[in-house]
Amino acid sequence: MSRLKSVLLALVAALGLTMFAAPAGSAASSCPGAGTVEHVEFEDSSQGDAGGYSVYLPACYDNDDSSRYPSVYLLHGLGEGDTHWLRMGVGAAADRAITRGDIAPMVLVMVDGGSNYGPGRDKVFFDDYLLSELVPRIDASYRTVGTRDGRAVGGISRGGAHALAVASAAPEVFTAVGGHSPRVEDADALASSLTSGGVRVWLDVGRGDHLRNGSVTLAQRMRDAAGTVQLHVPAGAHESAYWRSHVEEYLNFYDDAFRRAHPTKP
Repeated sequence: MSRLKSVLLALVAALGLTMFAAPAGSAASSCPGAGTVEHVEFEDSSQGDAGGYSVYLPACYDNDDSSRYPSVYLLHGLGEGDTHWLRMGVGAAADRAITRGDIAPMVLVMVDGGSNYGPGRDKVFFDDYLLSELVPRIDASYRTVGTRDGRAVGGISRGGAHALAVASAAPEVFTAVGGHSPRVEDADALASSLTSGGVRVWLDVGRGDHLRNGSVTLAQRMRDAAGTVQLHVPAGAHESAYWRSHVEEYLNFYDDAFRRAHPTKP
């Protein structure tokens, strides 16, 4: 380690500051190679056997213990589990994008909501578990950016519905949300809370998807309310092939949201 870097790290520690992973595109952001994925059981959570999750860590995570990384909570489709996003290729997509410098290194948390996101022990609902149990556990266990500006949530299909609901209920926790072919429930209420909370929203749905109208309506309601929303309606249906082909676009959105939350100073 150079003397200059040693002095900088000492200064950071003395001032109680946090060093963030360098933004994509900078010389210091090089993080080539394959990240690692670990499955973690969380049986003492309110969700019991359904409380497990998988975590993707970028290849450089263990190289520098002074850096912290933004985190994205990814929710699966109905009847799936925490491996759903991995089967859609999110780990390989993150490896490619980070290695190229297209996105900054980030931590991905693939959450298991059970087969239908039903309530767990003592009828604790999944959305409450995510906010009150899982987010604090992840921030305590990994070097994440433990603030709103460093967190996003997204989901596929039913998971997209929960992602939108969680972000609208707790805009102080997440800076961005992605609904990927989501089931949209109560577009007016979602648009109002997401807009007033300043949450950046990505919506995408295939032109042949039976859930298309919900995303189109939510996007229009947010635009009417001057919210920040992107709507993408490419060719495709409600199926794995569609989501797999757009995973890198999703990661680009989350990375862009984090960089907008922490703009680079000239």
